[in-house]
Order: sequence, then C-alpha cells, then structure tokens
Amino acid sequence: MLQPGDRFTIVLDQDNSLSRATYESGLLNTHILKRNEDGNYSVIRQAVPLEYRVERLSGVIESSLYGAFAELGEEPKLIHAYADIFASKIDFNTETRTGDTFELLVEKYYKGEVFVGYGKILVAAYKKQDVEYQGYHFASENTPSGYFDSNGVALGTWFIRSPIPFGRVTSRFTMRRKHPVDGVVRPHLGVDLAAPRGTPIMATAEGKVEYIGRKGGFGKTIILRHHGGYQTYYGHLNGYKKGLKNGSTVQQKDIIAYVGSTGVSTGPHLDYRIKYNGVFKNPFGIKFKAKTVLQDEELALYLQSSARIAELFNADTGDKTIQVRNITLTEDHTISFL
Repeated sequence: MLQPGDRFTIVLDQDNSLSRATYESGLLNTHILKRNEDGNYSVIRQAVPLEYRVERLSGVIESSLYGAFAELGEEPKLIHAYADIFASKIDFNTETRTGDTFELLVEKYYKGEVFVGYGKILVAAYKKQDVEYQGYHFASENTPSGYFDSNGVALGTWFIRSPIPFGRVTSRFTMRRKHPVDGVVRPHLGVDLAAPRGTPIMATAEGKVEYIGRKGGFGKTIILRHHGGYQTYYGHLNGYKKGLKNGSTVQQKDIIAYVGSTGVSTGPHLDYRIKYNGVFKNPFGIKFKAKTVLQDEELALYLQSSARIAELFNADTGDKTIQVRNITLTEDHTISFL
C-alpha cells in the first residue's frame, strides 16, 4: 500500500524504455524492478543491514507507569507491551505506588543510527515493597509466545486485571456508594475507570457476546459470557467494535468497544463488572488460574532459554546496551516488531 513519504526512482534506456525502477517504503522495504538480458523483468527485495541491540531499561514510579516510561524517551507501544506482560498480575490503574521499580531487557533494531523498531521484550520485572514479579519470554514449536515465571508458570491467567491498561479509577466496588448523579446511596457492584472518550476497551477473557445494546442507566453495554460461570459487563460505552453482535466469539484482549458516557454518567468512563455464578464480585479481588504451566520437555527447554536471558539480565555492566550484533534483513529473514 502506498504511503506518504514513499520514494521511487525510474531509469530509462536510450529508447525511453524502462530499464530499472526502485521503490522505497520506510526504512526496511526497498524493492527493485530490473530488466533481464532476455528482456523480461524481475523484482527483488533489497537486503538491509541492521544493528541488533539488547538494551536494559529501568525506572522508578513517581506518579504512574506511563509517566516513568515517558521519562526514558520510549514510545507508547513499548509501555503498553510491558504492561501487557503483567496484565493478569497487576492493575496499573490502582496498584502502582511511589517507589515501585521496573526493569526490562528489550530488543531494538537500528539502521545506522536511526531507530527502526522494537523486537521482543526478553525479560520484564516489576518490584513493589513486598513482592517482585518477573517474566521471561519463551516460545517453541509446542508453546505459543508468552511470558513465564522462574518455575515455568505463565504470567497470563484466564482473566486480565483490567480492560483498560491506563484508566483512572474513580469508583470502586462497594456496597454503599452515593451516586454522583441522583445522590442515592446504594451498592456499586463494579469498578469505574475514567479514560478519554474513544479509548479502546479489551475483553478481559475469551468468551461470547451475550448482550450488546442499550441497558437503562448503563447506556450502551456489552455483556460477555465466559467458561466456568463468569460474565463480564462493560457499560457507558461510546460505541462497539465494528461487526460485533450477539453470539460473536471474542478472544482475551480483543478490542470490543470504546469508552463513552452514555446512560446516566457524569463523564467518559467504563463501568466494568464481573459476575460469578450469578453474584457480582470485586473485579480486582479475584484470583485466576494461570493459562499454562510448562512441564517435561517444554519446561526443560524453557529453563535453558530463561537461564541464558537471566545471564544477560543479571550482568552488572553498568551499560544501557548489553549486546550488539549485525544482521542482514533479506526476503527469507523477517523480523516481528511490537
């Protein structure tokens, strides 16, 4: 697909016939069309020399995780990728505290001195006063890409903690809350997460759409039904993901809707609720089981892989860049970026 800023050159021969054409799209995609000796044309993708670096990033929470990462000068996509690793363990809306620390090793690619993009986060750590979380990246032929603790237990659980990674909690789960609009004291059986109108909302677990439409004071609402007797509620929505309807299947972390202020609401926010076997529960008070626990050969492979990463992670070099090598991006060599 053509993009603004793409460049092309055309070379004509003495008969004004096309001899060669070059098309450049971004830093990594240069395609060359050339005429062969037999008069036919062929297209090749030009090999691109890159520098691969493993960099160590760390910081201290003063106000928020987002703010701490921003001070490092990193792009938002890295912040979201880091938060996503711990999405089942930590709610970064409510559980961050001043003085918490974070650290990670991340792959970065450069063309010359120009930053091209992030590869994988190899290892991530988040430390509170009383607990430290660590996750090592692992993937094999039998295990999809994910993050695991030192014992091979997946950090990902059947439910993530929050459908909005960086929302602001304005109302918690309680049996007595004075409603901000009508002033009546009654239970608030969910959590309100304030965020700008249009902020994407994720499904917190795999499930099916049980209800989509307006629902009284909740305005535009989605209800998902999940395995094990769970339902999740998403209220005051601005709109729904295009194509979503009753009976649609959604995967964990799929975007299903967008923050709004429909129904009885004082401003853009999400009212998020969980019901288990017909009873509403505190969404931030439920502990869910890990999706995967590595065993046997997969565990052995993981322990070897994580040991190599840990050696880098624990190397006290004092340098931000702890590994560098040159690679060449060819048609047969692809790179996955965040």
